[in-house]
Amino acid sequence: MLGQMIDQFFHPFDIAILMMIHNLAVATNNAFEVPCEIISFFFNNGGIPVIIILLGLIYYRPTRKVAFCTAVALIFGVLMTNLYIKNVVVRARPYNSTYTFLYDWWEFAGAHVESEFSFPSGHTTAISAIIVTCVCMLKSKWRYLLFLGMPLMGFVRCYLMVHYPSDIIGGIIVGSFAGYLGYRLGTYLYSRRELEEKV
Repeated sequence: MLGQMIDQFFHPFDIAILMMIHNLAVATNNAFEVPCEIISFFFNNGGIPVIIILLGLIYYRPTRKVAFCTAVALIFGVLMTNLYIKNVVVRARPYNSTYTFLYDWWEFAGAHVESEFSFPSGHTTAISAIIVTCVCMLKSKWRYLLFLGMPLMGFVRCYLMVHYPSDIIGGIIVGSFAGYLGYRLGTYLYSRRELEEKV
């Protein structure tokens, strides 16, 4: 029900953006498929590659606090997106919609099959959670460039025709919220742990 409402409300916007991306794919003879697959890989299969990287960063003391808070943010993102919102909204993937041209575009982009529902984008939720946590915690003046990762992941998922642009917007909103929660709770828990170790 909610998925159909989102489909109808965002239909002109979603189709216009997906058409532009598909036209780019056709014009470049699908040259972006492999780079998009590589970027998506890190968040596939439950995000196992990212989890492995985070565990390594948690083990390394200089990056431990940021990695720990990022892991907390990802947990929030997964719980909110995959276990709750997707199952409440129940929005079909673009290639499962009633519009056959979306299926054709999906086949042209490599016909990558995804599990679960479409809204919001889990990949975009995850990258947004990571970025917001890092921006909140890092001190470098260049940290704001990390925000470019959000539209990049959005482009990747739309290029592969496994998400609508409105799914990406939803993922950015949910992921940003999860990232801030992860930063706040993760910082609190990490500080408590340090105090306990000193005692």
